[in-house]
Amino acid sequence: LFVIELIGVIVRPASLSLRLMGNIFGDHTVFGIMSDLVPLVVPSIFLGLGIFVSFLQAFVFTLLSAIYIALSVAHDDDH
Repeated sequence: LFVIELIGVIVRPASLSLRLMGNIFGDHTVFGIMSDLVPLVVPSIFLGLGIFVSFLQAFVFTLLSAIYIALSVAHDDDH
């Protein structure tokens, strides 16, 4: 059981970081491709969507970090 918990401590932050990096990279890639194809109106739409997704990713990253920290802290429940 100790080995599984130890792996979980390492895998959770790594998977969270890779997920965030993948979403940021994907957003930049889509924006770059659309800027090259149609240089006027379409990139502004994707820029707005990119900003929205960035805020959403920041919220999810913060929420999952808080959940992971809360799960890893020992609780003394004296009910």
